[in-house]
Amino acid sequence: MTTGLELGLAYAIETADRVSPTGVDLKTVGLHEKIVHVRDQMCELAKVGEQFDKHPYKQLSLADPDARSMLASGKGAGIVGYEVQAAMDTKHHLIVEHEVTNVGNDHGRLSKEALSAKNAMGKSKLKVVADRGYFSGPEILACDQNEVSAYVPKPRTSA
Repeated sequence: MTTGLELGLAYAIETADRVSPTGVDLKTVGLHEKIVHVRDQMCELAKVGEQFDKHPYKQLSLADPDARSMLASGKGAGIVGYEVQAAMDTKHHLIVEHEVTNVGNDHGRLSKEALSAKNAMGKSKLKVVADRGYFSGPEILACDQNEVSAYVPKPRTSA
């Protein structure tokens, strides 16, 4: 005596033999295409990995090869980009000196920027105003020793 399960299985096998497996073929073709795409991506990522390993900073930006991850002030997270230092002539409102860096803060930049601006303007003495990010005793001293009067507020501290 044949059970319902056995009859159902026999019917499924007989039907499967008569019906063309186009649905299965389409799925197989789709899977093959996905596998090829994933393999291509893996090859591209392997090339990127080689570039990363060769890079001196162990950073790689696919959008802009010169950009670097820099700490964003107070956020604890990085931002990929550049830091621009610029010195302005307040009389004519023109940029007299600029520098693009990958350093995400202004520390240690005051005297270099101020002296470059002084030289660009052909001045023997110069007064500069900078935000508190530039505050550094040694930097202010270096400015003073080079005839640059630097006006920089002290950073805010909890003390």
